[in-house]
Amino acid sequence: MIQKADVAVVGAGIAGIAHAWEAARQGLSVVLFERDAQARSASIRNFGMILPIGASPGIAHERAMRSLQIWRKLALETGVWHRTDGVLIVAYHADESEVMHELAASSTGRDYGCTWLTRDLVLQKSPVVKDEGLIGGLWNTTGMLVDPREVVSRLPLWLRDQFSVILRFGTPVKAVSFPVVETEKETWRVERVIVCPGSDLVTLFPSALAELPLVYCKLQMMRTVAQPSSWHLGPIVISGLSLRHYPVFATCSGVSVLSQRITRDHPELDLWGIHVMVAQNGKGELMIGDSHEYGPDPEPFDHAVIDTLILRQLEAFLNPPSLTIQHRWHGIYVKHDSQDAVVVAPETGVRIVTGLGGMGMTSSFALAHDVFESW
Repeated sequence: MIQKADVAVVGAGIAGIAHAWEAARQGLSVVLFERDAQARSASIRNFGMILPIGASPGIAHERAMRSLQIWRKLALETGVWHRTDGVLIVAYHADESEVMHELAASSTGRDYGCTWLTRDLVLQKSPVVKDEGLIGGLWNTTGMLVDPREVVSRLPLWLRDQFSVILRFGTPVKAVSFPVVETEKETWRVERVIVCPGSDLVTLFPSALAELPLVYCKLQMMRTVAQPSSWHLGPIVISGLSLRHYPVFATCSGVSVLSQRITRDHPELDLWGIHVMVAQNGKGELMIGDSHEYGPDPEPFDHAVIDTLILRQLEAFLNPPSLTIQHRWHGIYVKHDSQDAVVVAPETGVRIVTGLGGMGMTSSFALAHDVFESW
C-alpha cells in the first residue's frame, strides 16, 4: 500500500529536524526518515553552539540571527537544556586585542553585537579564566548553547507529539524518484522531498552532488568529566586563535599580523587547523575543541597530537579542576568553497540541503524557512 504525506524529509540531523519543523509549522503533513535509530553524525558531534559570530557577514549572519530567535522560542517550548550566556573571546596578545578593538569599533561589530571588555570586565563574565597575561576580550551577546545529544534525540519526538510528524527511524531511504520515496518496506507518495544528507554525498543523487565544489572537513573534539558543582565556566569561551578562523574578523586589518605571528610561532596549529573553544553543558562537562582537516577522503583515525595541542592551548587561558577526558571523537561536515549553504534541485519537487560548513546548529532553522519560501 502506498502511503502519503505532503513532505518527506530524509535525514534527522539538525538540518532535517529544522525542515520537518518548518513544514509542520506551516500545517503540512510530514514524514521524517533517518537511517539510524538516531542521527549519529555531525549533529551530535559538536558543541551545540548557536554562534552567529561565526557566520559570514550578510545573508549567513542574518540567517543565524533569525535561527537564534527560533532557538530561543523552541528551547522554551520543548524544555531542552540551554544557556544564553553569550560568547567571550579572550585576548592574551596585543595583536588579538587590536583585532578585537577594531571589530568592536566598527559598524560590522555593532551589527554582530560585539563589545570590547577590559581585563576586569572579562573576569566578571568568567572569573575562572586565567588572569595572568590577560589583556581583555571581545564580548558577544548572541551566543546560545544547547546539548546536541539531547536536541537530536528529543526534538523529533516533540515534533511527533506536537505536530503529528511521522517518524521513520532505523529506515534508510533506498531511492527517491519524485513524487515517490522508497524504503525497504514502504512506498510513500509526497508533494515535496527534502534531502539533508550531512556528509553522505553518495547515497541519494550522487551525480548532482558530485558536480558541486564540496570538501569534507574532519574535526576532533573532547569532553571532560563533570567539573565540581561550585565551578562554572559561564559563557562560551574562545581563544584568540579563532580570530583567523571566523569570516567576520577578515574585515579587520590586524588579522594578517596576528596570523603571521601564529604561523611563525606555532606552525603546528596551522597544520591541523586548530582554534580552541570551550563550553560547559548542563551536566557540568566541558566540551573542548577543535581541529580542521580538509580533504576529499577523511581518514577514520584520530591523531593524538591534535588532542595534545588543543589541550595545551586551552591551558594557556583556562585551568579547570579536571581535564580528565571521558570522550574523544571526530565529526565530519561538508563545506562549499564559496557558499555558506547549498540548496540543489535535482528533480521537480526535490531539494537537497547540504554544505552548511559546520554552521548547521546555527543556521538550519532560518535556512529551512528560506527553502520553503523559495520553492
